[in-house]
Formats: sequence, C-alpha cells, structure tokens
Amino acid sequence: MIIETRELLADALAPVGWDVHRFEPSSVDVVPCVVVGRPSMEIAANLYTITNPVWVIGRRMGDEDSALELDAVTDRAVNLLRSAATVTMLTPALRAIAESTYPAYRIDCVTGQGVC
Repeated sequence: MIIETRELLADALAPVGWDVHRFEPSSVDVVPCVVVGRPSMEIAANLYTITNPVWVIGRRMGDEDSALELDAVTDRAVNLLRSAATVTMLTPALRAIAESTYPAYRIDCVTGQGVC
C-alpha cells in the first residue's frame, strides 16, 4: 500500500519538469524539486483513508523570482496530482533538509480509501 501510493504520486508528477524524489532526500542538489512524503492512514469505523504529503521545495533565495518560481512549480504539481489523487490541502511551510531550511508548499493528497 505504501509503495503503491508513492509510485502513483511520483508517476503523476513525472511531467512537472523538475526532480521528483520518491522518498525524503538526505540533501537536495537542484531546487525547486518535488518530494513525495510518507503516507498516513486514518481509520474511522471500517473505512480507511490514505493521505500523502507532497512537498514542493523552493530556492532559499528570498527574491521575487524564487517566490514566483516556487508558486509556478506548485501550481503545476497540483494540476498533475489531480489526475492521480484528491488534493485536500495546500499549506505554505519551511522545510528542513540536510540542516538547511527551504521555502516550501505541502500538498496533501488522498490516494486511497477502502473498507477494512
């Protein structure tokens, strides 16, 4: 279930035009990039819902061009993810990778539901 969820999202993001990491990287060499995070599963009664965060990581530079670039890559990622999942939330954040902090967006995607 976890492997399939990561593959589903990474495959949907392949045309984004930037590096797509299927797992949390220990460092990022090229930014912006997209990272498929670890899924969570919520169980209510007999229904389970799998939610996966997808992180769009931007350049650390604080100029207008880097902010616009991060927004553009995030817009493209959201549009691509809609073909494979239900996007439930988009949240601006700061993301620490290899002890460096990057501006980011977290996109929450529901990738599966079923009955236990």
